[in-house]
Amino acid sequence: MTAIFIIIFIIGILIVGLAVYMGRNIEYKQFTWLSYLSLCIPIFLLMLMYLIPSSASGILLIGLPVGTFISLICCTVGLFKKDEKNILVAIGLFLTLILTSVIVIFGIFLFTPYAP
Repeated sequence: MTAIFIIIFIIGILIVGLAVYMGRNIEYKQFTWLSYLSLCIPIFLLMLMYLIPSSASGILLIGLPVGTFISLICCTVGLFKKDEKNILVAIGLFLTLILTSVIVIFGIFLFTPYAP
């Protein structure tokens, strides 16, 4: 289980490193709506994951994977835009990768007969 988190974290570091390397010659960079969106979606999903009671877990079963996928797309597009500052998008990507790890771990234990 720890190996999944480590692998996903290393993938995130490599993606951020590649994005920083590709945009290193651009002089004027700015935060756009995509930066804020890619940071706000995972924060909202993390709050949703801990604030929703267990009786309404149907919202989490649908909302968490869909929101994580949308956040991953926003982070990837935001990282590889040449005139975008990467710090908010990188933070959003790491939060999204944490959410992806949680979904993978819970998905493994939901669909297998073994208890965590």
